[in-house]
Amino acid sequence: MGQTIVFLLAGGEGARLYPLTKDRSKPAVPFGGMWRLADFTLSNCLHSGLNRIYVLTQYKSESLTRHLYQTWQFFRPVLGESINVLPPQLRETRDFYRGTADAVYQNMYTIQREGARDVVIVSGDHVYAMDYRPFIAYHHENDADLTIATFPVPRAEAHRFGILRAREDGRVTSFVEKPKDLSHTLPNEDGKVNASMGVYVFKAQVLLRELQEGPGMGRKFDFGGDIIPGMINRERVFLYAFRKGALGHKAYWRDVGTLDSYFEANMDLLGPSPEFNVHNRQWPIIHSPDQTGPSVLGGGSAGSVRNAIVAGGCRIDGEVSDCVIFSNVTVEAGARVSQAILLPGAYVEANTIVRNAILDKDVRIRRGTIIGAGSTPAAARHGKKVVYTPAGIAVVAKGDVVGAERIERAAVRALGDEVLMDHEAGGPLPILSEAVLPERAPGQGREPVPVFHDGERP
Repeated sequence: MGQTIVFLLAGGEGARLYPLTKDRSKPAVPFGGMWRLADFTLSNCLHSGLNRIYVLTQYKSESLTRHLYQTWQFFRPVLGESINVLPPQLRETRDFYRGTADAVYQNMYTIQREGARDVVIVSGDHVYAMDYRPFIAYHHENDADLTIATFPVPRAEAHRFGILRAREDGRVTSFVEKPKDLSHTLPNEDGKVNASMGVYVFKAQVLLRELQEGPGMGRKFDFGGDIIPGMINRERVFLYAFRKGALGHKAYWRDVGTLDSYFEANMDLLGPSPEFNVHNRQWPIIHSPDQTGPSVLGGGSAGSVRNAIVAGGCRIDGEVSDCVIFSNVTVEAGARVSQAILLPGAYVEANTIVRNAILDKDVRIRRGTIIGAGSTPAAARHGKKVVYTPAGIAVVAKGDVVGAERIERAAVRALGDEVLMDHEAGGPLPILSEAVLPERAPGQGREPVPVFHDGERP
C-alpha cells in the first residue's frame, strides 16, 4: 500500500446532526460509548495498511484536531507513515472548501508531491468495518480509473445517496446523485439498490485531470454531483459491492448524517447478536486512552443495568436498559433510563425518566423530570432546551440543565399512568396539574419540531 495515499473528508458542517454539532464537527461527534465517528474510518485505514493519511478539516475542527493528536499520533514518519490535518490551504483558490471534490482540488499539490499511484477518498462520518485491501486489489484487476464501493439500501431510501447501476462485470453504466425520481432506480433481485458509500479509489493521474477540468474556482464542486457522472461514459468506472465486512464478518455500513440515523446506529451495537459488533479483537476500533476508573453498576438498592454499553468512570444507581453510556456518567437511584445515549459527564438525578433520548456532554437532568418518554413533544415542556427529531427522539445540547421539581400530568399519562415514587421521601412525586399550567397566548402552540435541511459541506 506504499503507493496509495488517503484523503479523509472531515470538514462537514453537520447541520442535520445539530445540536450534537453545536461545538464540534460531524466526524468528531462521540459514538458507541468511547469513540468519535472518525475513528471507524481511521481504524479501517490502519488495519488495511494505509498509513499515509490526510484529514481535510474545516468547520469547528478544534475538537477533532485535538482528538487526532491525542489518539492517532503513533504513526512512524521515519518509515513514511503519517497522519496530517489539512484545513483549507488557499493554495489553488482564496475560498474555503466548497464541496467534497473542491476539498481535494485545493490539495492537488499534496497528490503531486507524494507521487502516489492511487488515491483513496473516504468520509469521516460513517460507521463500518471494511478491509480496503480487496477493494484496491479489485480496482487494479479491472485496470479501473475509478472504483466506487457500494452498499445495498432499500429503494425507498435511494433519495439519500448516489445510486449506481452496473453491468455483470461491474462496469458502471449510470450514476444518479440523490435521485428524486425513483423510477430510474431499478432494484436488484433483493429489492434493494446500490448506494455509493462515499468510498472511492482513483488512479492519481486520472483524479488530477478530472479535478483540473472541473467547474473551477469559487463554485460548489462535489464528487457525486460533478466528477462521477461525467466519468461514466469516458473512463473505466467500476462498482465494488461491499458484501463482507472486515475479516469476513457480516457487512455493516451506516451514513450517520441525521440525529435519527445516529440514534439507530448506536442502538445497533446492543444485544447478544448486535447488527454491528464493535468488540472484534482482530479488528479493534482505536479510541482515546481511557484515563477513568472502573464504573460502579447497581450500587443503589433498586439499581440495575440491562443490555447496555457502559464506559469507565460511571456511577449507575438507577435502572438502565438498552442504552449506550459514555464515561463519567451518573444515574442516581430512582432514575429510569432506557433506549438512550448519554455522552460523557451526563448526570441524571433521582426520580427521573429518560427514554428515547440523546443527552450530550455534561447535560444535567433535574430530579423528577421526564425527557423523551412521551409519544409527542407535548409530553415534556422544556422549551428550546429539548430538540425533537422527526422520529420523536429527544436531544439535549451540550452542557444544558433541564427540568424542575414537578412533573406534568400529561407526561405521566403518556407513560401509561405509571406511579413515580420519590425514593427519598417514600411517597409519590408531586404532579403539576394541567389546570394550573401557565396559559398560552391565543394561537400559541408548542414549539415546532425543527427540520434540518441538507446544507452540508465535506
